[in-house]
Parts: sequence; C-alpha cells; structure tokens
Amino acid sequence: MLSVGQTASNALNAQPGSGGTVISGTIVATGGNGQAIVNSPIGLLDVAARAESGQLQSEVRMEMLSRAAAESAGRSGTAQPAPLAVLSREWPALEESLRALEISAPQGAAQLAATIARPGPQLTASMLFFLAAVRGGSLGSWLGKEANQGLESSNSRLLSALSGDFQSLSRASDGGPESGGWRAFFMPVQHNDALEQLRLFVLPAPFQPTDDDSKRDDEEEREESAEDGKTRFIVDLLLSGLGPFQIDGSVAKKSLSLLIRTRHALPSQMRADIIDIFETTAARTGMEGAVSFKVQKEFPPLPLAELMPDGRQGPDVYA
Repeated sequence: MLSVGQTASNALNAQPGSGGTVISGTIVATGGNGQAIVNSPIGLLDVAARAESGQLQSEVRMEMLSRAAAESAGRSGTAQPAPLAVLSREWPALEESLRALEISAPQGAAQLAATIARPGPQLTASMLFFLAAVRGGSLGSWLGKEANQGLESSNSRLLSALSGDFQSLSRASDGGPESGGWRAFFMPVQHNDALEQLRLFVLPAPFQPTDDDSKRDDEEEREESAEDGKTRFIVDLLLSGLGPFQIDGSVAKKSLSLLIRTRHALPSQMRADIIDIFETTAARTGMEGAVSFKVQKEFPPLPLAELMPDGRQGPDVYA
C-alpha cells in the first residue's frame, strides 16, 4: 500500500501482523503512464500508482509485502470499494478487473475493454452509455454479461469492489443540498495503453420558486424560469503532451460560453481549431457565445470538497 501526503521517517517497522516493512520516500517524478517515481532509502521505485504534477515532492509511506503475503491477500482478501477521492482520479478495481479477465475470461476482457470510452467516432456513445449506467446504478449492464460472469466465477472480491465503487459514483452523480447542487461524474477513458479518469461536474440552473399569486399557470412559469437559468459545467482531465486541461462552461437556452484553462499556452493552430469547432457548432444550433483561453499555473479548486466528507482534493493513492 502507498499513501500520499503523510509525514514519515526514512524507515519504519511494520505493525505486528502487517506482513511487511513500511518505508518512506518522496515522489520525484511521474512515468510515461502517470505512475509515481519515488525516491526511497532503497533507491528509485517505479510504483504502480498514479501521481499528478501537484503531488511532486509529496512524502509517501509504502508497505513492502513478501510474495507469500501478497499472493495470500490476492486469494483471500476482500477488496474494498475505493474512496471517492481516489475514484476522482483513478479506478484501481477496474484496472485490476481488466488484468484478471485477460487471464480467466479473455472474451469478457475484450467485451469490457470495448465498452470503455476511448478517443474516436464512438467516444460520445460510450460516454453516454456509461453516464446512463451510473445514473441508473446498473454496473451489470455496463460491464456486459461475459465480463460480469467472468469476474463472478473467478474473482468475486473484485466484482464486489466494482459494485461498491459504482454505487459511490452513482451517489456522486445525484447532487443535492449537501453537495451545493453539484453533480459529479468520474468516467474511465482509455487513452493509448492507460486508463484516465475524466472528471465532469455539473451545476444545474437553480430553481427559484415564486410567491406570485396571479392566475398565471405555475407549470408555465417554472418552465420559463428554468429556460432563463444557466447550467454550469466543468470538464477536468489530463492530456498526454498538454498536461492538465480544463473546460469551464455555462449553457442556457440560447447561449454557450467556454473558458479553457491550461498550464501552458496551447499551440496557435490548436486554438484556431477549437474556435472553429465552437463557432460551427454555435451556428448550427442557433446559440450565441464565445470561447476563451487562459493559462494558469494553479487551477481554481474543483467542487470536490462539497462531495467528500473530509473535503480533501488530494487523494490517497493505493498500489
């Protein structure tokens, strides 16, 4: 296990019964797939846990398990659903399920891999399919029959963890007063050989009840009130070659505005292409608005604090 953001000495003895030695280190870089490169007393370690640029120089603690202990945990351990803070950046149980299915049920692995969204013509359809499954809390319909049966017969603990994760994702998409109205969707996207979590936050137009006692039809008034309101949305993702990329937008009945944030200025041709796509789409839909670009070293905080009891933005990372 590896956890980020904890103060630790250079080496710690394992707790009785833990099965391994706990050492500390510092995240000094990230690998090609976003994995953490940790400088530790035993040298540089390439850890199978994702880390982002904002976590560089963070202190970590790692428990080194013996092979026997690791194999025993894999056979008899009960996988626990990941905290929402982790699911907002990665989905460990899904990655492990894909690896497990490749061995025990290759057809199920292929079915699940084909279901996961990836850049291309089917991206929108795959994303909508996932969003519908999350809103309905239906893991089985998203996994597919063969993948579901493959995990049930070969690794039920993983299926249980996936189910728990899916319920957490479903609750985050509900919104409500406790989250300030924000709805969150954390969606796996296959990019090259790595799984990325696309983060979508939606704040629906607020409903303003009326005290008008006139004879005007209430339903008509509610409709017009909703149409005049703006829905805000934020898309947050990590793009290879570009780094952190964020779209902060608002949409109403006849208007759409987008602010694109990056850590570094986008190439001029890419900016021109984005503007062209935006203007073409706006013209087809009869909407007005504009797209703008902003370079920021630090992005504004995402509405994660409202969704998580402890308000953390930087999750623990488990390996």
